[in-house]
Amino acid sequence: MNIPPYRVVTLCEICGNAYGGCSWSKWRVQEPVAGWDAVRREGDVGWTVLGCPQFELEERYRPYYERFLREREDIRQAKAEPRPAAYRLTEAEQEAVRQGYQAGHSDAKIAREAGLPAKVVRRWRERQCLPSNNDRQTIDKELMALYRQGLEDGEIALRAKLPVEAVVAWRSRHRLKCAASPTKRHLARLALYHQGHTDQEIAAVVGISAGGIRSWRDRWGLESHARRKKTAPGETTPEAAGRTSAHKQDSYSIDGPAAEVKPG
Repeated sequence: MNIPPYRVVTLCEICGNAYGGCSWSKWRVQEPVAGWDAVRREGDVGWTVLGCPQFELEERYRPYYERFLREREDIRQAKAEPRPAAYRLTEAEQEAVRQGYQAGHSDAKIAREAGLPAKVVRRWRERQCLPSNNDRQTIDKELMALYRQGLEDGEIALRAKLPVEAVVAWRSRHRLKCAASPTKRHLARLALYHQGHTDQEIAAVVGISAGGIRSWRDRWGLESHARRKKTAPGETTPEAAGRTSAHKQDSYSIDGPAAEVKPG
């Protein structure tokens, strides 16, 4: 029988007495079993049981138990190692986190602006016994204020420091149409086009896909600004040479120029 991929790290997971059958699992008792082999890392609440005189193995858990016996010493050593030291904020970082929290920002936004992991900000807030700012409510107020200014999704995303997809999803969730008028959207795209931006670059700013920009450009008869190999005056590109060669083959036969067929 193949050993399942699941890894057991304590005997309580596969013990038949784990649910009230021993003093450790009995409700309102939770006394360590006399003679058990258990380790606890500093800071952990429970124990990792590596051996117990009251352990009863169910036959269906035998593959897990055999693997546990082979890895028991590795588990013991891993549990005995001390936990890594927690990240400590400097005074400047604490001040930046405090200001962001007082401004009503979420943990994620405070972490982005301070250059810290979000879990570090969350732990700082929990140590200060501070409630979490309502992330959805704060973002909604900020995005709604930008939306009422008539800005496009791309501009809203740049000012709110969010992905364009998040702004589009927020607008769809509130059943809001794009704030900019069709004429304003067209002029904004046209201005970016005349600046020499590609379809991908324009799409990233206005908040739609590159295919949408390509369709808009084709509808208005605008050529693509995709980066091409520059050619010297009088020099032709391989694509142009291929088109010229194909045109010549269509116009000339083997014996000379194709005879013109006049209607009878």
